[in-house]
Amino acid sequence: MEGLFFIIIFFLVIAILGIVKPQLIIWVLFVGIFLGIVAANIYINGFPKGLLEGLAYGALFIFIFWTAFQQKFNTLFSIRALLEPKSSGVSNRNKSSIFCGKCKAKLSYDGKPKNFSQFMWDRRTCPNCGAELYSNGKVVPK
Repeated sequence: MEGLFFIIIFFLVIAILGIVKPQLIIWVLFVGIFLGIVAANIYINGFPKGLLEGLAYGALFIFIFWTAFQQKFNTLFSIRALLEPKSSGVSNRNKSSIFCGKCKAKLSYDGKPKNFSQFMWDRRTCPNCGAELYSNGKVVPK
């Protein structure tokens, strides 16, 4: 009975984190599935061969998962931005007062990540100059 209680608590925590920080949940799922694939391959095929196969299969899974669901993630985050509470009477939809730190171009609020790293760390690329930026418009140091 205690095991069932801990499982319920675990899923409640995951559900709450999914509402508050969906990017964190996706990252945890990626890492968990990747490590599960590696561990299963090591268990089935032994240490050196299973490790290499597990790393290859895990990387392939993450690549396929990311490419297949990238548009769905972008839609999820756009919807989440619309549902966030309004601040100072301004709707989040019109909250495009973010400017590029390099060329000062106005950035759209729902910028889409171009790669996995930008997705994970909430970064974007300026469509005008191509600089990699944080979500607040500051340039990422190289």
